[in-house]
Amino acid sequence: MDAWEYKVIVLPSSYEMDEEILNLHGEKSWELVNVLSDSRSNRVAYLRRSLKKVTDLEATMNQLD
Repeated sequence: MDAWEYKVIVLPSSYEMDEEILNLHGEKSWELVNVLSDSRSNRVAYLRRSLKKVTDLEATMNQLD
């Protein structure tokens, strides 16, 4: 069973930035789980990533140093 790390981000009001923001998080192994609107009409993105993937990524990066 995987262990997960979670992250919550508020997306800007401009939809044009969504793809760029989400792709930047995706490059760091974050997976989009859901996007909801809060009581102030902000769009809130919920992301997760496997702690195992983070550990593997850090190990790989350490080998490159």
